Amino acid sequence: MAVLIYRSKCFDNALLITEETFNKVVKRVSDAERTIRESSPDDDMDAISSVFRRIELDCADVFPDLKIFQRGGPMYDDLVRVTKAYAFYRSGFAYIPGSHAVAATFLVNLSPFNAFVALANSLNRYLPLAFLSGDQMTVSPTSPPSN
Repeated sequence: MAVLIYRSKCFDNALLITEETFNKVVKRVSDAERTIRESSPDDDMDAISSVFRRIELDCADVFPDLKIFQRGGPMYDDLVRVTKAYAFYRSGFAYIPGSHAVAATFLVNLSPFNAFVALANSLNRYLPLAFLSGDQMTVSPTSPPSN
């Protein structure tokens, strides 16, 4: 029921993300994690490893009062997986700090796949992404308000 409400009332799946797409991205994340563990230091792998560590730290601190997203909590692994998948899904492999909090909000009511779909589609719009990334030019009014 929650899935239908999010998709029909908030936004649809304009990006046409399928479970197959989600599973492919999750596999890419898993492959990258394995490569990091098995390889010698490399600039590209160090950059990805650094982003993964940042995501894991951010996810452990989101909504602490809920006590479900901290390390070892029932939803921590799902949150990390969805957030890393979104970073890999974005062109250029980019983690947007704060996207983990959006993902956590969706995960409270949705499966990891549906949370990923909601996250990707909601942040595929200029204004939500601009607020999250701190793009002041986009979120600032074009002219000062009149009194």
